Amino acid sequence: MPTLPYGTWPSPLTTEALVADTLALGDVQRLPDGRVLWQEGRPQEKGRTTVMCLAPGGQRTELTPAPWNVRTRAHEYGGRSYLAAGDVLFFSHFADQRLYRAQGGAAPQALTPETPHAALRYADLTLSPCGTRLYAVREDHRGPGEATNTLVRLPAQAQAGQTHEGTVVAQGADFYAAPRLSPDGSQLVWLQWNHPNMPWDGTELMWADAHPDGRLSPARCLAGGPTESICQ
Repeated sequence: MPTLPYGTWPSPLTTEALVADTLALGDVQRLPDGRVLWQEGRPQEKGRTTVMCLAPGGQRTELTPAPWNVRTRAHEYGGRSYLAAGDVLFFSHFADQRLYRAQGGAAPQALTPETPHAALRYADLTLSPCGTRLYAVREDHRGPGEATNTLVRLPAQAQAGQTHEGTVVAQGADFYAAPRLSPDGSQLVWLQWNHPNMPWDGTELMWADAHPDGRLSPARCLAGGPTESICQ
């Protein structure tokens, strides 16, 4: 056999062969009717991520078939990119980073506007109990310098084809994550942190009253700080 430089030896084991049947699974959600949803990353489809559904009877259904790719680039390393409520699915599409709403098997409809270079990115959706509005993390790359992170509220359904980029309800921190509404929709909590911290260095757990029109009261810190990390 010829002598070859290290790392250039021929091998019948290709990268494609090693990962073709390896699925990446994550972000499991169980619905009140017993259905279980999860995200499935597929190397054999160039890493496309889809949302799968398992019915109580064992039937598996792909809710976001190609070309849909359910991923968000918020914070660059992503975030929760879909939310199901009844027969409605909200998700972020990787190609344009817009939020979409799909209901009952119908074609997804865009909720947020198209922006150059996917400048608006959304993650970590939570839906009000009345089903009329979403809260989400929004990352805005339209200005100079570093992106601006905020929490926004959005209509949960596009009106006459109109889209909405979101109304800011919390701002000032460098990063936001994991907004969650109380069961009655009257309170919203979230995580936030600032440079130079990473979330495992120090985060704050924030709380605010959520008014019926979607506005928030002034927030206060429940726990955490620059040297205490709340990540889960």
